[in-house]
Amino acid sequence: SRATAAARTIDQFSRDYQARLNQQGIPFSHTRIGVHSGIATIGNIGSARRFKYAPVGDAVNTASRVEGLNKYFGTRICVSETTVSDDLRPLCRPIGHIVLKGRKTPLAMFEIMQEDVAREGWVESYRQAYALMEADDPASDQAMAALAALRPDDGLVAFHMARLNGGKRVPLIIMDDK
Repeated sequence: SRATAAARTIDQFSRDYQARLNQQGIPFSHTRIGVHSGIATIGNIGSARRFKYAPVGDAVNTASRVEGLNKYFGTRICVSETTVSDDLRPLCRPIGHIVLKGRKTPLAMFEIMQEDVAREGWVESYRQAYALMEADDPASDQAMAALAALRPDDGLVAFHMARLNGGKRVPLIIMDDK
C-alpha cells in the first residue's frame, strides 16, 4: 500500500509539473510508473572495483517490465496482481492478463487511478465492458465502442478496441517486447 500511495503521489506531482511546463510552452512527457511485489535482494553489489547499491532479483526485473507496459496501454501507473489488495481495488481498472517477455505465466495487470478519476462513472462502465470481454461476450465490442466514443483519448480503451477489431476478445496479452 505504501508503494502504490507513493506511485499515486509521484503521478500527481508529475501531472502538475507537466501542466506548469506546458503552460510555459515547454514540452514535457508524462511519467510512467510500474509496481510489482516480491522478494528482492538489495544492498552493495559488485566487487571492490565496481561497487553499487542496488536491488536485484526476479521481482525487480518484473517491476521494470510492468513499468514498460504503460507505453503499450496508454496508462500512467501499471500494477501487477501481486500488489493489488482489496482496499486498493476501487482505484483500479483491469488491463488484462499479461505474459511478460521471458515469462510463461500470465499476471493480471491493473491501472491505478487518482481517487477523483476512479469515482467517475465511466470507470464503472469500463469495468463492465472489461468483464464482458473477459467472459468472451460479443457484447463487449459494443460496450467498449461506447467507451471509445465517450473517451476517445483513453489509451487503454483504444488498445482494447484495436484488439476487439482484430477479433481478440479475451484479454490475454502476450508481450514480445520488454
